[in-house]
Amino acid sequence: MRAFVTYVRRPLLEYASCVWSPHSVSQIKKIASVQRRFTKRVLCCSGLQYSERLAKLGVVRLELRR
Repeated sequence: MRAFVTYVRRPLLEYASCVWSPHSVSQIKKIASVQRRFTKRVLCCSGLQYSERLAKLGVVRLELRR
């Protein structure tokens, strides 16, 4: 999780999000799908719902970080 946050989430998914923050639902879903797919692949969280995976990993949804 630390590698994902360091190398993917913050530098790629959140870069300048205060400027370009997506407005359409399709853009928001595309960006959120990256985090959704990653958390699904974490061994301890594979069978959980997305919100449960985020809680277990101590991560918030990307929409809340923008």
